[in-house]
Parts: sequence; C-alpha cells; structure tokens
Amino acid sequence: MSVPSPNPDPIKYLSKEGLHLILSVSDFTVPLTVGLDAPIDLYVEKFSVSGSLSTLNTNKSFPIRFGLFANTFNVPGDLAKLDISGASGNAREEKAASDESPPQSLHGWHGGNMDIYVERINMSTFQKVKFITSGGDGYTPDHVKGLPDNVVGGNGGDAGQISVIVGSLLSSAFRQAWNILAVCEDPSKNWPGDFNDPVRKVRGLIPENEDLLKEYGVFDALAKAEESLEGSRTDLQVQLDGFTRLLQDLDLYLRSQFNDSIVSTGGAAGTGPTGKRGKTGNDSKPSISSTLMCRMLLSKAKELFYLGTIQTLCESREILFRLGRRLEFLDLLGPDKSAQTTLGHAYAQNSWRLHLPPPTSESQEPPALTQLRAIRREASGILGTLLSGKDVYGHDKWAVPRLSFHSYKDISVEFLDHLKKAEKVWLDYKTAADKNQATRDSIRDGKATCDRTKASCLRLIQEVKIEMSEYEKKIDKLTPILKEARDQVLQQVKDVEEEIKHTFKVPFHDIVEAFGQILMVHGAGMAALQGVNLLQQAGTTIPDDSGTHVNKDYLIRQVSDIEGTIASLNEGYKMSKDGKIDLLDPGASKLQLAKKELDRLLQSFWDTLGSKRLKSLKKAFQDYITFVLQRNNAVVGYNAAVTLLARYHAEIHSQDVTIKTLEQLDLANLDLASPLMAVAMGQLYSEMLYVTQLWLYKAQKAYNFASLKSDNIIGETLGSKHLSECNYDLLNIAEANLSNAYEVFRDEIGMDRQTFNAKRVSLKPYLTVLKDSKKADRLLTIHIAQGKQKDNDTEDNDDDDDILPGMDPTIGTEDFQGMADVRITDVCVFAPGAKTTDGLLHITITHLGEDMMTDTKGKHIKFTHSVLPIGFKYKLEDQSYNGPGTMPGKIDTGDNKDGYALVGPFASWQIRIRSSYNPGLDLSGVTNLYFEFKGKYRAVS
Repeated sequence: MSVPSPNPDPIKYLSKEGLHLILSVSDFTVPLTVGLDAPIDLYVEKFSVSGSLSTLNTNKSFPIRFGLFANTFNVPGDLAKLDISGASGNAREEKAASDESPPQSLHGWHGGNMDIYVERINMSTFQKVKFITSGGDGYTPDHVKGLPDNVVGGNGGDAGQISVIVGSLLSSAFRQAWNILAVCEDPSKNWPGDFNDPVRKVRGLIPENEDLLKEYGVFDALAKAEESLEGSRTDLQVQLDGFTRLLQDLDLYLRSQFNDSIVSTGGAAGTGPTGKRGKTGNDSKPSISSTLMCRMLLSKAKELFYLGTIQTLCESREILFRLGRRLEFLDLLGPDKSAQTTLGHAYAQNSWRLHLPPPTSESQEPPALTQLRAIRREASGILGTLLSGKDVYGHDKWAVPRLSFHSYKDISVEFLDHLKKAEKVWLDYKTAADKNQATRDSIRDGKATCDRTKASCLRLIQEVKIEMSEYEKKIDKLTPILKEARDQVLQQVKDVEEEIKHTFKVPFHDIVEAFGQILMVHGAGMAALQGVNLLQQAGTTIPDDSGTHVNKDYLIRQVSDIEGTIASLNEGYKMSKDGKIDLLDPGASKLQLAKKELDRLLQSFWDTLGSKRLKSLKKAFQDYITFVLQRNNAVVGYNAAVTLLARYHAEIHSQDVTIKTLEQLDLANLDLASPLMAVAMGQLYSEMLYVTQLWLYKAQKAYNFASLKSDNIIGETLGSKHLSECNYDLLNIAEANLSNAYEVFRDEIGMDRQTFNAKRVSLKPYLTVLKDSKKADRLLTIHIAQGKQKDNDTEDNDDDDDILPGMDPTIGTEDFQGMADVRITDVCVFAPGAKTTDGLLHITITHLGEDMMTDTKGKHIKFTHSVLPIGFKYKLEDQSYNGPGTMPGKIDTGDNKDGYALVGPFASWQIRIRSSYNPGLDLSGVTNLYFEFKGKYRAVS
C-alpha cells in the first residue's frame, strides 16, 4: 500500500461550523478568482487577487467571515477588491423560519468580519486594493411620493468588524537599523568591528527597484550611515537616527495611502420616515500566526535542509529566518502572563478557528502560544545547525562517528522497527472506518510515537555531550600549544627582523595575531557561522536540569569574511581589534575564508617572505598555522555541537507539547479529519522518518570509514526524494543496500586485515623540547605522515581542508611502505633514559581526531572524528613487562563485531608527561624518543 505524504499541501477543510480553511506553505501563489467562499480562513505564504471578489452577508446572527494570513500579497492587475459587505434591504419583512426563499428584509444586512494580516507587501500594492466590510443599504421604495405612512425606508446595516495589519518591505530594514542603534553605546561591542556586518545587512533588506525610495533619499541616507563607520560611534548614531526617521516618515505616508483601501461604513438609510444609517465598523482583534501553518513551514524547512543542495539550503535558511521573524512577538509575551494580554485573549477566543483546544482556565496560556514557542525553539535549533556549516545531522562531509559499522547497523534495524509501527499508526489514521475508535487509537499511538522520538533524542544528546567534551579537551590541549607556536614565530622574527622590516606594510606582530583568528570554510555557497549570534543563544536554551555544562567562553562572539590577501587579512583584523582580541580566548572574533582563498593567502605570504634565510621562520609559521586551524576548527565544532544539543532539547520539548495537546483534546467532539489531527499525526510520522534516517546516515559514515570509500548508498537509494516521500519499505531497502555494500567490500578484500607488530616512528627532533628542565610537565604535538605527503595525491574535493601550500608533515615515516588502510590496536611511546622514583613512566597519548588514510591504490582520504585519549604506563627497565602497575596502550582488538572503529597512526598526536603522575621525574638523560604501533593493515595492490 502506498503511504500518503505526512506533509500534504494545501490542506483544505470544512469545519462543522461551516468555516472553510485552507493551509498552504507552497512557493506557488494561492489565487482567488471566483469568489471568497466565505466564511473562510486562508493561511498561505503567497496570496494573489485579481478583479473584484465578493460575497454578500445575509446572516444576522453569524456574519460571514474572511481571514487572510499571508507572508506576501500581490495584485497583478490594476485594481482589486475583497468585498464581504452586507446585502441591501428589500421590500419584504424578514422571512419566517419555515420560509426557504432567499432572506429578505427592509433593513440592510450587517457587513461581514474581515481579518487581514500580511507580513510583506509591495509599495505599489498599497494603492491597488480595497478591503470592504460595509453594511448593506436600507430598502427604499420605488415610488416615494404618495406612499402610505406605513411604508417606510429600511435601516442601513452596520459595518462589519475589520482588522488590516500589513508590514511593508521597509520594516525589516527599519528593525535592523533600530537594533544597531540600540547597542551603539554598549561598551562590550567592538568599534567598528561589531558594526560592519550589521550595517551592511541593512542595504540587503531594502528593495532596489522602488522609485519612491530614491525620491525620498533612502539610499543616500543609508550611504551616509555606511560612511560613518570610518568615523566614531556618535557619527553612526547620528546617521542611523536620520535614516530610521526617514523610514518612519515614508512608512506613515504609505499607511495613510493604505487607509484609503479600507472601506467599513454603515449602509445608507432607506428613504422613508424611519430609515437610519448603519454604524461604522469596529476593529477586530485577530490572532496572527497559525500553529498548523508554522508547523507545516518548519517541516518544509527541514525537508529542504535534508536535500542539502546549495539552492535548497538557501531556501531552508530563508524559511527559518521568516519563521523567526514571524514569531518574534513571543518575546513580548512571557508564558506565565500571556493569558492576561490582549493578544493572549485573542488566541484564546480564536482557538476554534485555529483548531486547537481552548485554555482550561483563564490563567493558562492558550495552547496556540505554547505550541508556537515550541516551534520557534525547534526552528532556532535547526537554523543554528544550518548556519554552522554542518549537514542536517550536524556533521561535516568527512566527519565519522566513533562506533563501528555493526554497532550503527544494529541501532538502524531497531529504529526501522519503530518506523514500521509509526507508519502503521499513520495508515490506520488515514484509512480508519470507525472514526471514534480511530480517534482514540490515533491519540494513544501518537503519544507512543512521541515517546519513541524523545528516547532517540535523549540517545543523541548523550552522543553530542561526548562530542562536546572531546572538543573541549581538544581546545584545552591546543590552546597552550598555539601560544608556544606563536611565541616561536615571534622569536624567529627577531633573528631576521631587519630583513623583513620593509617587506610588509603592517607590523609583523599584527599579521601573526590576525592569522590566529582564521577559520577555514568549505565552498563559496555556504559560509560557516554566519549565524554566530544563534550559536551564543543556543547555550541559553539548554535546560538547566539537563546535566550539560556549556562553556560560554568557547562560543564565538563575532565572525567576519575576508579574502585571500594580506591586505584583506589585516583589514579584517583591524575591524575587530580594540585591545580585546586574545589568541588564548577561543571565543574571540574570527576571520573566515574559503579553502582556495586560504591557499592563496598562504602562498602570497610565502612568496613575500622569499629569502632562504627565512626558512626557519617559514617552518615555525607553518606549524603555527597548523595549530591555528586545528584549534579554531575545534572551536567551530564545539559551537556546532552546542547548537545540535539545543536542537535535540527543542525537539524533546516539542514532543512534550504535542503530547500535552493530544491529552487535552475533546474526544467526543474532535473531528478526525481536522487539520490539527492531520498535521499532528503527519508530524509524528515525519519525525520517526527523520530519526530512522539519522541512524542509517551514521551507519553509512561508519561504512565509509571502514571501506575508505565515499559511496553514498542511502543517497543512491532515495534519489532526490523529499523526506516526506520516504517510507519504511524504501528505508528498509536502503539499509539492505548498505549492509550489502559492506559485505561486498569484505568480499573484495578477500581476507581480514593482516597484523603488524612494533612499527616504530622516531621522534628524535623533539628530544630537545622533552629534556627542557625548565618545565615540570612535558607536552609535545607531533604530525605523522606516511612517506612523503603531496598535495596532488589527495582526493580532489573541497573538504581536504588542512593540506596547504608548503606544509609538509613534521614527522615522515617510510616504515609503513607497502601498507594501506593502516589501523592501530595499540600505541606506545618510549623514552629510553627517563627516570622516575617507582621505575614506571606514565604517558597520556592523545589522537587529535584527524586521520589521513591511504587505500590500496595509494589515494589519500582524510577523516575527522572525536579526540581519542589513551593512557600508557610502562616499566623503564623492561619495556616488555606487563605486570602490576603498567597500563597497555590498548585501543581495541579490531574484531569485526567490536563496538568502536579503529583509528590510524597518520594523524596529529599529543604526548603529555605529567610530573604529578610520575614522582621523581627526570628526563635529562633521555637518549631516544619514539612511537611504537601495533595494528592491522591491507597490502598495497
């Protein structure tokens, strides 16, 4: 049986009260070309109307209603009218209840009630549309003169209630400028660094092709504000104040023009002795945002994010930003006090129109607002993941999880079973014959699906917590190393200071500091961390009782774009520098650029340095850049993990809100076909689809790491299908194809990996640092590469991020010749000549999470994963001794069914020898230093 889409669009529904409802988040304009079909509520993203559309009200007790809630409103023709005026009076008195003829009355009928809310409307549209809710005219006899006294004119009907709320295309620009003004005097804001990007964004929020803006001087005023960034904060305040006042004046003018579009007058009195004019209409108080529409919009954003192309990512980002703007009003309504506000009353009174249960008490927040808060929080979490440059699951292209393929395969099979149950719930709901029993079953099963989704999120939260902890360890390890590397560069500069004095136009110290701020991003289409403010906000949305500590010092406070030139680097550094930039502060301002631009920048730097005498300086600078990228990438990873954590907590909160809503439903009166049930049940099925795909995705990543192949088995199986087009059968096929691919890989290699013992990598270049008696603890960071590393040996993709011009590995080894896909089961570090009181040496060996693997054809592929610390302790007089007190450097056995994947030796390693772990530590007599690896490999073909 085919599975209906859990996200149908549009949703059309006729309630028991006779109210038509249309919900649509389509990119296509929803037109009305025949009539209003009132009573009707339209919740659409795009709305278009041509000509005159009208429905006359002839209902005294319940006047017809027209509600339009749209993001954009367009009038393609010259003029348009939306008219729900009352019908005019006629010759006969009001009909008897048994009379089935059209209603007739001497008096004009009341006008209908109209609610219009449009977020963005073109300026030209202001003058092209009329909204009419006038009362009908009273009856006037055909021959007034000579009529008997008892033939009178009818009263004019009262105008209906009307509310028209529109936001102009200037509102976003005004809000952005006003937000900048609000923080101009904030001493925590750097000048001008923290203001450059916000001011630049104002121009992007103003329509370019509006002649009225040019006439009013809007563009000239903005240009002056941009120029004021070269001056002082006061200059910017003056110019932005003038700019916002200009926008206010223009907005008032446009609204005065738009007021002429609202016609809500009482009907004319019929000619006769007692005819009276109807009353002018009153403003109504509509609710603005439909929870159902916002939920549909969020589902659409998730689907677009899931597809992952540059175009769909941009579309998803735009939708998520739009949702954020739409729900900004929630900031003004605290959950505890919203029920007492005017807007809270409006949402409570309109619960029936929103197809939600009403509040159970006057003090309870309307369920609509509670659900909108959950949607906003979930949308913010997804947007944070998108803007951090990660994929929909929160990872980079070449990032791999630590568990083995078999571990993730088992979890995937478990969640496929959950999906099968969720799909049955969805199908039962869609095909139910006994509606009453089906309603009860759907609510019960829906709550169970919520619980399963929550359980998966809790499982994922534990993974993210581990990931955050590993990133934090990596940052803590690399930050002091980074300082040492910078100091080494500055020390080298002293030896050649005269030679480079005139080479650079800016102080060399500033260049070094500026390089310390660099972040590298992948691809021109998606720049990482553009939503840096969201990353900081994410840390505040994680529940206090979650048991997770977020290190606010690691949340990046500002990001600026630069190009691949020394001049651009220095300009970016100057913009953000006000004496507060500290290399040792991971959250300090960052300068981002694409990989190709970074290559260009570094090549320019090497070319500028030139002379062979500067070789030692170049080598020190290469090491410094390596540590900069590793540390700053770890900071980005930590920020992305925080947003992912906030996102999973938001999804749990959203499931709790859904459960509560389902529990509050009136089973006796609930229509199973209502939009609330359709959207809620579809959402639950969609969430289980997403969660199941997540675990399949992790299994595929584990397969990629095991096989050293970049195959996208899931992508090939699903094709270009949207998330909502997937189902259990299709994902079950994807899992089978993935398992088959793994078995094919095993069959291709024909045998288990071979075993190797005691492969040594000499670290003699580091003996001087190790024997430095000035330091109580020793900390070394070493890069190990297999043979001679060359740029053109690496797989050609934009994600080979750290293979940079002129950056040969620090330690090269040819001891692994003829070996491919090298994995290590044990790692040791020996330092002959070391002394301790107890005759044992304790060393902490840390794999820093970047593996350069080589397949059997000699192609290099880089993978990234979490940091892996290994404890090792050996007897100084007998390295082979493994008795009491020793600690083998065992990582894993490497068996196929093991829980964790094996890492490789060709990576960055950190060696730490603590004096507190080694009483009487004396390294002055160390004569050698080397790694010793045991593990498995495949032979080069």
